[in-house]
Amino acid sequence: MAESNTIVEETLQGIQNVKAFTNELFEINRYREKTDEVARAGIKGGKYQAAVSFIVLGFFLAMAAVIWRGAILIANGQMEAGQLFSFVIYSGFMQEI
Repeated sequence: MAESNTIVEETLQGIQNVKAFTNELFEINRYREKTDEVARAGIKGGKYQAAVSFIVLGFFLAMAAVIWRGAILIANGQMEAGQLFSFVIYSGFMQEI
């Protein structure tokens, strides 16, 4: 982004030279290339951030499903509350690793 701002500053400071040599199209293309490069980097970063968010969402949905199923097992007397609690805590520890 700083490079694109530098291009604008240089072009505006030397606008008389740009006009004298009819370099407007060259400067426009130079600026467009830099801003496109910045946009591509932003999109790439956004994709990585979305992937991480999706993984975290999947983890929380899985934990909700485990807690829901565990609550059903506790209600039926097939599991104790302490077992479910321990499993959820250990799963949380594994997520941090």
